[in-house]
Amino acid sequence: ALGIAYSGNPKGNVLDTLTSVVEEDKSIQVASLGAVAIGLVFAGTCNEEACQIIVQRLMEAEDKDLDEPIARFLVLGLGLLFLGRGEKADAIMEMVKTIEHKIAKFAEITLRSCAYANTGNVLEVQKMLHECAEHLDEAPYQAVAVLGISMICNLESVGQEMALRTMDHLLQYGEVPVRRGVPIAIGMLHVSDPDYAVIDILSKLTHDQDAEVAMSAIFSLGLVG
Repeated sequence: ALGIAYSGNPKGNVLDTLTSVVEEDKSIQVASLGAVAIGLVFAGTCNEEACQIIVQRLMEAEDKDLDEPIARFLVLGLGLLFLGRGEKADAIMEMVKTIEHKIAKFAEITLRSCAYANTGNVLEVQKMLHECAEHLDEAPYQAVAVLGISMICNLESVGQEMALRTMDHLLQYGEVPVRRGVPIAIGMLHVSDPDYAVIDILSKLTHDQDAEVAMSAIFSLGLVG
């Protein structure tokens, strides 16, 4: 609630309050939500103090805490700090690679997706496609790579069309972890833009045999509509 109230309004006293949550709270759930709040308040600012706080919690967390799905919100909060800032996220990306846990890969892809959001950077899109091309049974970061394609291409019409065609290929040839990211990615490309072709794709996906794909498609219909 605090993060939403001060979203995009980076005040030092708010950071002080949220810092204590991320640094000191023993619950990974509370700390993770604190990180998202910091990301919302300081989105795109590359705030060094905020960055260090979240990275430190990531590095010091026990494996059992990082195994919790909500721990990914620590990563999301970190990514939001570099929203649209491109190469300024490079140093942090190298740092998170040193984390000795599978969340390191998830963090790298999330940071890259946020950093190059709305840039239309073709090279970064190719890197995301390379991540999606691997045939893996359980790789949550692949869904993030799909979302990354959507985020990078989201600002201009040609990029949106290219991304939509890419999503169609990923649906046909991608493994389950990849397909799970596709409905949300399509929804992000067409927020409040109920194009008939998009509605048709999402409507079919609401009956997908994978429950996560189906639920994501239902949510995405809400975004589009």
